[in-house]
Amino acid sequence: MTTYLTEDFFALLLEYSQGKVDQAVYQQAVESTLNQIRQRREQFEDDFPPGSPEMPESVRGELAGGLGAYIDALRSLEQLNDPSQVQERMSDLQRAVKAIRSAQQEHQRFLSEGPTMLPFLNRFLLHYEAARRGEVSPALSRILEEHPTFLQWMSRELEQRPVDPSLSQLLFQLRQFFISVGQALEAGEELPEVYEDIVEIGSELADGLLLEPHSISSQGPTPISAVNRIFEALGSATGDHEELGYLISIIDQCKKYLRTVCPTRSDPRLFQALARVLKHLDAMEECLQKSEGFDALVACAEGLEKDTIELADQVEKVMKSEAWSSPLYEQQTSGLPDFFRSHLLPAYKFVDGSAEPDSVVEAAEHLEASAAYFQSLLNGAEDDGQKNLVEQALALVAEVSGLLRSLAESGEEGLLSFASGACAQATSMLQEAGVPLK
Repeated sequence: MTTYLTEDFFALLLEYSQGKVDQAVYQQAVESTLNQIRQRREQFEDDFPPGSPEMPESVRGELAGGLGAYIDALRSLEQLNDPSQVQERMSDLQRAVKAIRSAQQEHQRFLSEGPTMLPFLNRFLLHYEAARRGEVSPALSRILEEHPTFLQWMSRELEQRPVDPSLSQLLFQLRQFFISVGQALEAGEELPEVYEDIVEIGSELADGLLLEPHSISSQGPTPISAVNRIFEALGSATGDHEELGYLISIIDQCKKYLRTVCPTRSDPRLFQALARVLKHLDAMEECLQKSEGFDALVACAEGLEKDTIELADQVEKVMKSEAWSSPLYEQQTSGLPDFFRSHLLPAYKFVDGSAEPDSVVEAAEHLEASAAYFQSLLNGAEDDGQKNLVEQALALVAEVSGLLRSLAESGEEGLLSFASGACAQATSMLQEAGVPLK
């Protein structure tokens, strides 16, 4: 069965609707994607049964609903014979994908807000506490199997920072706690009391991550820092098998970031450019998982730099081709960074009658996804004053997202000035905290 990336699939649908793809190829793509999503739903139900401590029921319902809506939309595509009708149905697919990714982001946000700043530890502690209460928690065993990857990732992150060498002892202690819990779980014995110890260790390790790395990945061969970080990791790799988990985590983070670059309603050229970059990353990840060796990994990375630069160029071209302005937009957004102006633009176009309300909702969703970047900067804040500024800015970003959603529903033009004002305040706070904005 051929595997299609979301971006691959959407680009193929657009080409089919324009008469550029044969019906047989289209039908194969729809059937293959439908099978993939069904498998994903089955895996989701196995990984997150009702009552799973790591996923609130509201988030579980949203994710299940998104997967179900995607499957329904694919079934409707199976029954279409007229290519001209495909684009009309694509809006259902786009809404389903946005719902799925929004729920996934909410899940990550939930895991980031636990007793430590480290989502892996928070996830472990949720299942550990459930098991201590006598609840069945099959995911605890899977998490314990993943702990070497987490420890390797932590070790590599700390190596890149000027931290006290004694932190490596904390990683050793953490490993021993994981081992003791795993042994007790396997033997059917009462789990040892490690909650407070792990929270304390997690706090100290997180403090180490607040320090600035020795190297800055924003400087590199491409305009996209998340891809530069992969090249940086490859450049410092030794080929040791223990690096496997760390490299996979860097690639996975990069893929998540890149998908925020091109929302699901993007220009077909962006879909195709993004799909090429993601294919390189998928090949690298598969190479690592199969332990094919460092030379094979480097071979998979060939073309990544070229295609990443092409993606960045396409983003810039599309932004220029979609340039739009109005006196109200210029008056209320003048002086704001492009980051905020680009998210406000659909709202001003909507009020002007040049855009649909869905584009405003999408801007709000994309703003929420992008806010994860600022959340990561909060982890790197050097002092309490800086943290406080970034936290206040994040609250304002959330407020802007809510205002955009309200605008899409009500069409109330007055909300624009409030949204622009909140962006101006957030900009001031982020700049004061030393956060670079473009």
